Amino acid sequence: MTSSKSPSQARKHWRRFLIALGLGGIIALLAIAYNEENAGLAILGAYCIPTNSILPLPHEPGLLFFANYYDPLWIAIAATIASGIAAFVDYATVQGAMRFASVRRARDGKWFRWAAKSFMKQPFATVWLFAISPLPVSVVRILAPAAGYNVWRYVAAMMLGRLPRFYLFAWIGHVFPIPGWVLLVAVAAPILMLIFASTASDAGSEERDSEERDVDV
Repeated sequence: MTSSKSPSQARKHWRRFLIALGLGGIIALLAIAYNEENAGLAILGAYCIPTNSILPLPHEPGLLFFANYYDPLWIAIAATIASGIAAFVDYATVQGAMRFASVRRARDGKWFRWAAKSFMKQPFATVWLFAISPLPVSVVRILAPAAGYNVWRYVAAMMLGRLPRFYLFAWIGHVFPIPGWVLLVAVAAPILMLIFASTASDAGSEERDSEERDVDV
């Protein structure tokens, strides 16, 4: 993958994401038209799209919450469709970032080239393994597009791995209902941590700037 093609590749994947998002919206509207009670599944799908890609929030609390109201299989299907839609964002984001020289240098580095080469030996199985297991899926979200792996195979592997994983969480939430406040804390905690980290970083930056000004004076 060359840097000159990255912007156009990123735009292509954004278009695919928008098309997939539109199709997902049509499916949601048809499901709601068939039965208004399916609105909760549509909400779950909308929540799982960003939380399965760029938004650093857990998707598991959403699965556990809606498991109180829907069959685990339908929850798993809705969340899996959402994860497939979100998969295009991974490619659009990573390939769009390739226009930055610092990102290209990191991609061309020794360790990243080794990781990409290792990944491409069994890319489908690797994506599937990270998608179904507790392994950090963000690894393959970066490696797959950076290594130039076929996006459609990536989407398929991601969905095949996510479906049983989502079903397991939905089944647990269905059999062992978890209080809503616990799930709310699980969602709010990462947000508060990000806010705290950002505030601390800004405070440290201002302190360093103040020290530099004092030295100049």
